[in-house]
Amino acid sequence: VVGNQKADEPGPIFKVDKTSPTASFTSLTNGTGFKVFPAIPGTASDGLTAFDAGIIYSTNVQVAITRQDTMACWSLPPVWTAAPCSPLWLDQANFVGASSGTWNFTAVPSGANLISGVRYVVLARAIDTARPFPAGNVQDSFAVPASSVTIYIDTIPATVSITLPTQGAQRSALSSMTGTLADEFSGVQRAVLRISYLNAGTSNYWQGTALGWTATPTLVSTPAATVGALASAWAYDD
Repeated sequence: VVGNQKADEPGPIFKVDKTSPTASFTSLTNGTGFKVFPAIPGTASDGLTAFDAGIIYSTNVQVAITRQDTMACWSLPPVWTAAPCSPLWLDQANFVGASSGTWNFTAVPSGANLISGVRYVVLARAIDTARPFPAGNVQDSFAVPASSVTIYIDTIPATVSITLPTQGAQRSALSSMTGTLADEFSGVQRAVLRISYLNAGTSNYWQGTALGWTATPTLVSTPAATVGALASAWAYDD
């Protein structure tokens, strides 16, 4: 005798997502120098298929900033955390979107926390909403320059000196001017000069051979002999 049997019922339908999302920088260039630490904007994507869980949450894009000299990590409230700590992920990037979108991390080092003459490693990662939540699939690959860059901060100006003409010299002609440039970290790029004379109470400024003299304050420039060097000569003969 066959008893009563319960009819089959459909079980839950679910999708499997084992692919990590990716966060990328949009304006940071690897090896670039700045006078102030820039805001860090970017994009993030978890793919566009029906099996991708999406990023969704504003805190699911994270940024880590590490000093290359001491390996200290930037943390919030704003303070440097001593090594070992890297990477220390901060979730204030404010992601906007779903399967893809944009983000902007502005809680960067500033003021006394911004150290000149130091290189900083910046990483970005994304986390999707695949369960178990909140772990999701976490980005663990950081390609340069998409998700990993090294930038440097230099707030100290370069210095310039003039070797020709000498102070107080009397000359009937001057075919060129020469000097040296020096910088302690970033390297030198060019010498910027203001060449002028005073005649009957009126200052006149040199614009170069093509334009000659003008009463409008004007600067001229000439590249360093070795651009990017910590010390270089320069010469101006226009």
